[in-house]
Amino acid sequence: MSNEHEMDDGAIRRRQRQARRDRQKRKQRIALFLYFLLGLSMVIGMIALLFFGDLSDLAGY
Repeated sequence: MSNEHEMDDGAIRRRQRQARRDRQKRKQRIALFLYFLLGLSMVIGMIALLFFGDLSDLAGY
C-alpha cells in the first residue's frame, strides 16, 4: 500500500502546470476588470460632460 502523500513526477508537474494556469487566469481577470473600470469611467465622464455642457449653456457661461 502506497503512502497518500507520495506523488510521482507526473502528478507534481500537472499540479505545477495547473497552478501556473490559475495564476495566468487570475492576471487576465484583473486586467479585464481594470479595463472595464477604465471604460466605465470614460462613459460616465462623457455622459457627465454632456449634461454639464447643457447646464453651462443654460447658465450662460
